[in-house]
Amino acid sequence: MSWTHVTDVAQLNEALASGATEIEISGTLKGMASVTLPPGVALRGGELVFGAKGLRLTSNNTLENVTVRTSAHELAIYNDHTVADLGTLRLANVTSYGQVYLSAEGSIRAGRIEADGVHVAEADTRGRADRPTGFGVEALQGAFTLWNRQPDTAVVLTARLENISAGSAGAPVRGGGVFVGGHGDKAGKADGGAVTLELLSTGNVFSDGGIAPGTPDLISGGVFIISGANAAEVVNLGTTTTFGQNDMVLDNWGAVENWTAKAKVTSHGPSGIGFVNFGDIGVLTVEAPIETTGLGARGFNVYDGSLNEAVFDSITTHGGRVRGGAGQPRTAQADRQGLPVHLRGQRRKPGQGRPDAAGGHRPEREAHRAHRLRGHRGGHLHRRRRAGHCGSGGASRIAGRGRQDHRQRRRRHCGADCRRGGAKPGRPGAAGPQRPGPGHRMRHGNGKGGACPSSWKGTGRDTFAPQLLRARRA
Repeated sequence: MSWTHVTDVAQLNEALASGATEIEISGTLKGMASVTLPPGVALRGGELVFGAKGLRLTSNNTLENVTVRTSAHELAIYNDHTVADLGTLRLANVTSYGQVYLSAEGSIRAGRIEADGVHVAEADTRGRADRPTGFGVEALQGAFTLWNRQPDTAVVLTARLENISAGSAGAPVRGGGVFVGGHGDKAGKADGGAVTLELLSTGNVFSDGGIAPGTPDLISGGVFIISGANAAEVVNLGTTTTFGQNDMVLDNWGAVENWTAKAKVTSHGPSGIGFVNFGDIGVLTVEAPIETTGLGARGFNVYDGSLNEAVFDSITTHGGRVRGGAGQPRTAQADRQGLPVHLRGQRRKPGQGRPDAAGGHRPEREAHRAHRLRGHRGGHLHRRRRAGHCGSGGASRIAGRGRQDHRQRRRRHCGADCRRGGAKPGRPGAAGPQRPGPGHRMRHGNGKGGACPSSWKGTGRDTFAPQLLRARRA
C-alpha cells in the first residue's frame, strides 16, 4: 500500500477516518486537538503542533522523521491505556517538545517499545504527581519516560532504546532526563510489572530537576534506571549533565548487567552525584571523567544493592564553602562489601583550601588535590587499582590522636612507613579530626608515594588522607 500524503489538518483527519495505515506529512500542521493513531498506523515526516496533549499511540504504531511540538509541561507523545497489548511501538528519528511518556497502565498487559534517535528538546515534568518512591525519596519522571506501572509481575514490557537524548547545554529539560522503570514498592524494591531492556543507549542529556534548596526527599536523574527495570546493557554515548539541587547524573535502582559511560559525566548542583547505585550492577565502566560541583557533591556512591566491579577514568569533586566538615564534597563512597574499584586516572578534590576565620575552609580550586575513597562500617573494597601517586596536596582529614598515633597505625595496618610533611597536626589526644594545612603529603615505604596494594575493610572510623579508602586492612 502506498503512503497517503497530507499537507493540512483536514487532510490528516480525513486520512485517519478513511482507514489509511501509512500517512506522510509535508510541512507543519497546527491548531489540532490531540490525535490518536489507530492500531497499525504509521506516520512519518513533517511537524505536528498541539496546544495541549499531542500524539497518542495505541498498538503497532510507527513514528518516523517527525517533530511533535506542544507546551513543555504537556505530553507530546503518549499511549492509550485501554488496549490490552501495545504490540510494537516504533519511534525513529523523532523530536519532541514536551514529554515522551510510554507506560503500562489500565488494561495494558504486554508490549514492546523500539526507539532509535529520539530527542526531547524541551520538557518539564516537575508537576507530575506520579513518581516512584524508594530509599526515602521520590524521583521525578524523565523527559523520556518508559514506565511499567502494573502491580502484576506477569506484565512485562520489552524494549530496545537507542540514541535517546534530551535538552541542550543552554536549555536543559526540567525534571529528569531519561527514565526507565517498572513497578516498585515504597521502599524502592521491584514488586510488580517489569521492563526487560535489551539496550539503552543515550546521546547528550542535559537536565535540571529544579528542586528547591533544602528539599530532603526529592531527586531527579539525568539517566535513571528505576526499580523493576532489568537491563542487559546501558551505554551513555554522549555527555550526561545535570544542573540542579539533588540531581543525580547516572542513577540505578534496578538491575543492569553492564553499564558503560563513554562521555563525560557532570553535575553542577549541590548534593549531586556523578553515579549512584541502590540496585544491582554487574560491571560499571566510566571511560570519561566524572566531575561534580557543589556542597555535598560526590563522584560515586554505592549505597545499597550490589556492584561487582567498577572502572573509572577519573573522578573530580569541587566543593563550596565547608564549615566543620559539613557538606564536604566526597569523591567516592562505598557502603557494600566486595567491590573491586579500578581508577585509571586520579581522584581529585579541588576546593578544600586554607582555613578561613570561621573555622571552615575557603575553596582554592585547582590549587590542591586530595584523594579518598570512603568506606562505611561493614563494607570493604578489594583489588583496587589506580594510576598515579597516592598523595594529598590539600587539607585532608586524619581521624586519630595526632602524628605519632597516625604513623603507628599505618605501620600496624600495612607494614609500610608513613611520612608526612607540611603543617603539624593537632596535639596528641586531641578530639576530632585533625586538619593539616596545604602541603600535606604522605609517602609509603621508599617515599615514592605508591598506593598500598592491600585489601581494605571499612570500619567507619579512620580516615587516612592519601589512601583511597577510609579503612583498615582486612
